[in-house]
Amino acid sequence: MKKIFPVFLFLSFLGMAGRTAFSQNFDIDIAGFGFSKGIAAQEVSQGNEAQISAESLQVKIPSGGFSYPITFEILQGENDYFEDGTLGERTVIYNFAFRVRNHQDNRLVGKFSRPVAVSLTLPGNLSQVEVWEVELTRPPTISQSSKPFEQTGNSLKIQIDNPSVGWLITTSSTASGETESQTTETPGTRQISLWPILGILLVGGVIFVLIKKGR
Repeated sequence: MKKIFPVFLFLSFLGMAGRTAFSQNFDIDIAGFGFSKGIAAQEVSQGNEAQISAESLQVKIPSGGFSYPITFEILQGENDYFEDGTLGERTVIYNFAFRVRNHQDNRLVGKFSRPVAVSLTLPGNLSQVEVWEVELTRPPTISQSSKPFEQTGNSLKIQIDNPSVGWLITTSSTASGETESQTTETPGTRQISLWPILGILLVGGVIFVLIKKGR
């Protein structure tokens, strides 16, 4: 029993070391999971603050975010590539992913020690959106993200520390349909609402004529 215990500790240590290594580096290129187009790339020196922008997306890397020089890339795919049974009636309005490479060992980074701040300008005037994560499986696993985000008007802000998944911003098709339905019914509602007013005026006119005849 005494001989088995040190072996157990050693194996446990290896397991923890493996998890720690995976959290910092991984060897799966996210570009092969739907995010195939690079839309921005920037080299960032060790410990430096940086800002990377692409289309309506802006990423701010905090000072001291990386203790080694990196290349930070923003990737994107086709929205309809991710629209399947998992999302139901939802529509993907934006997608993005990060590919970050450590210059010291030329490996991909799988975890940020400090989260990057992501700001996204949403298309149109959307009342409510959702954030989903795309896990690197075959086929990709899509699940709603538990990360909190802030939406003010058409601006969305979120802190991201996990570049080993992709990100989807979705809106509900049902909600859009309800909005269209309300817009279509509005003119009819206004037209019908005139009838009570016309009725009151008509009755008032009849009463006025009767009173005048009585005199």
